Amino acid sequence: MEARKLLDPGTSHQIDKSTKATTSLWTVKWFTVKLDHFTYSDTRSFQMKWLLNNTFYKPGGPVFFYTGNEAEIETSATSMGMMWDLAPRFKAAIIFAEHRFYGETMPFGKNSYTVGHYKPIIST
Repeated sequence: MEARKLLDPGTSHQIDKSTKATTSLWTVKWFTVKLDHFTYSDTRSFQMKWLLNNTFYKPGGPVFFYTGNEAEIETSATSMGMMWDLAPRFKAAIIFAEHRFYGETMPFGKNSYTVGHYKPIIST
């Protein structure tokens, strides 16, 4: 079975999934997240990436929120046709949040996968 093709919601044309073509579909945003939600004395935080498309949003409309998979968030954003199909009908904004420890959301940068940094992955 062939994977679903992402269509531009306003047309019947396929969207080119290259970086150049898809970057105009969303605005990249970042927000600060507490690293460990269970250890109150740990005040460390990191930046989490999320993508916003409010092209179809009208006041009073819903916000469709997609929690990212174990990959960079652009993969989900370009393959989640249902979100793009429904947003114009519901006058919704779309948010795709990147899963921490994947893509660019790396709490410890290049050292995110070292043994000493596994606790926040498995404890929160």
